[in-house]
Amino acid sequence: MENVLVSAKKPDVITGHPIWGQGLTFRENPVKTLLDLKQKHGDVYCMKVFLGMYYYIVMRPESFEHVLRANQRNYIKPDLFMNTMGRLTGKGLITNEGEPWQKQRRIMAPAFHRQKLALLTGDMTNEISYVINKWKNQIAQNPEMDIQQEMITLTMQIASKSLFSSDIISKADDIGNSVKVALEFIGEGLKNPLLIHNFLPTSKRREFDDAKKTLEKVIGEIIRNRRENPVDKHDLLGMLLDARDEETQETMTERQLIDEVLTLIIGGHETTSLALTWTWYLLSLYPEKMKKLREEADSVLNGRMPTMEDYPKLVYTLQVFNESMRMYPPAWASVRLALEDDVIDGYEVPKGSMIFLPFWASYYDSDVWENPMVFMPERFSAEEQAKRHKYAFVPFGGGMRQCIGNHFAMMEAVLVIASLAQSFSFELISNQEVEIDTGFTLKSKNGIKMRVSLRETGK
Repeated sequence: MENVLVSAKKPDVITGHPIWGQGLTFRENPVKTLLDLKQKHGDVYCMKVFLGMYYYIVMRPESFEHVLRANQRNYIKPDLFMNTMGRLTGKGLITNEGEPWQKQRRIMAPAFHRQKLALLTGDMTNEISYVINKWKNQIAQNPEMDIQQEMITLTMQIASKSLFSSDIISKADDIGNSVKVALEFIGEGLKNPLLIHNFLPTSKRREFDDAKKTLEKVIGEIIRNRRENPVDKHDLLGMLLDARDEETQETMTERQLIDEVLTLIIGGHETTSLALTWTWYLLSLYPEKMKKLREEADSVLNGRMPTMEDYPKLVYTLQVFNESMRMYPPAWASVRLALEDDVIDGYEVPKGSMIFLPFWASYYDSDVWENPMVFMPERFSAEEQAKRHKYAFVPFGGGMRQCIGNHFAMMEAVLVIASLAQSFSFELISNQEVEIDTGFTLKSKNGIKMRVSLRETGK
């Protein structure tokens, strides 16, 4: 067998601190750290992050495509991610590999076709209407709110209703509270794999275990009740219960359904809520973009709630959301393990190497993006996107493992943004520190406080 590494270049190796390597600097500011290192060491380099752990950093869109699509079978998710996330989602799509993953993907794919998702629009807009009415009453007493927490609550309501229809009403609080506890535990474990509660039954570990038991109990009861009392409901659970593998005609077991429902709740609710949070934050800093967004909403909706037919007409709203995900991507990086020797962008990548795909840093790379520090939704017009490499922007990953819920998330976000923007004004409260937490997802450590008011007519 030909040695693919013979003609490849060796990347620069950056060590730093004898124990922590570049890890502490990286955690403090990953974008600045990686872009500074790129200036000195190029688009591919090897960085020590802790003791004997090294990451191969690849920065170019072409490299993302190579790992995520062109040679994707050579790259799997590493044990650190699979074991940590798997504590919560079991063998769901996000934590599965190989033939079992392919089979699950085949079974689930039809439920996420755009035509099927269109059936969920009514549930989405009903939950958005509920929040609009709640806010109108709330801001009369106190206009200040944590917009991050509000978006977390809203997207959890939408995810729950879209998954379970009315079955979830009495259990929404149990699910929401348990998800919060579980995600905090998982986020800490991914950020620092040496934390003691990853190995010992500490109080945090027990809280996580209790949260997981609650989630599995609630979801399991809903699944069993639906199977015993089948009804014609156009929700995701109904679609998953009816789904069959097109090759084997098999349906999913209860264990598979629980794992996949947990995966959908975690993946759909968490990432979308944070992307929406950063969208309101950025729009409050760029009022001229908010004005343009509202003009589109007024033109398309004229004060009413949106429908699925409106979605393709809200072109600028989608551009705003994409630009928000570029500047603050919820899924801000990904890691893969090389199964065999490979060459990326002319550099050798030996078997067993950990490949770090720093999407967030690449979105601020001036070699790829013009004026990357500026919030400019217009860069996502069809004309501008055609000028860029198709893997320059990958908010939902790429290749076979692209997020199965990407259309759901985009549809949900556009409907939320257009609906709330035509009803309310958002003012960022001054003298607050917006500190970014680079855990499993990209969130504000202390939330984002805003003053929300009813929008004045014509503004």
